[in-house]
Amino acid sequence: EGDTLVLLTDATQRARVKRRIDALSAALGKTHQNS
Repeated sequence: EGDTLVLLTDATQRARVKRRIDALSAALGKTHQNS
């Protein structure tokens, strides 16, 4: 039971980090296109 909880938390954390990276990449892409 504990392992499942850890795995779920890990997956959630990874998804959150991926979204943040995607958002940063998108922001950087827009900045480069503007200049």
